[in-house]
Amino acid sequence: GTRDIFYRVSPRDVVVEVGGPWDTFALENSGDDAIAANILGTSLWSNISGDTAKMFTQSALDYARVSNEPVELDYFCDSPTEIRHARMKLTAEPDGSVLLEHRFLSATPGSRRRNAARGRRWTPPLKRCILCKHVQVDGEWVPADSLAQGQDKNLFHTYCNDCRQKSQILSGLSSSAHPGS
Repeated sequence: GTRDIFYRVSPRDVVVEVGGPWDTFALENSGDDAIAANILGTSLWSNISGDTAKMFTQSALDYARVSNEPVELDYFCDSPTEIRHARMKLTAEPDGSVLLEHRFLSATPGSRRRNAARGRRWTPPLKRCILCKHVQVDGEWVPADSLAQGQDKNLFHTYCNDCRQKSQILSGLSSSAHPGS
């Protein structure tokens, strides 16, 4: 079974603490390199693969630090054998550190890749803004609660036009708040 895990990053995004069943989760997911002893003291960014995941996490960190409010975002953290839906909560601390808590909401047997390989009809994901949580339907950004039940299962996280502009402003603020980072 999957349990809640957390980690804390410094103001310069160095992993300074991990908790919950971190090592168990890493080992269950073939992440021998991701056990606590191997990631403590390393850059968060060296432990995240893929530009989309890095952008998603960077935007969430920036938003949590600038807004000084907890941020909760849903995402998928699939394994080779399970489709896992999770929620990440980011809480900025006064010194600029951020606590990232991950709660696993559901896990169902299967694989998105395997389903696609079997020839099941693939439908493109809806675009969901990582900041305001609106979704793009027929070219319009609308509140997610306007979707039909079950229509929000296949999402691609990005920015809506308004939040892209806000994020660019926040990135400028974040860069000036952390020179040299």
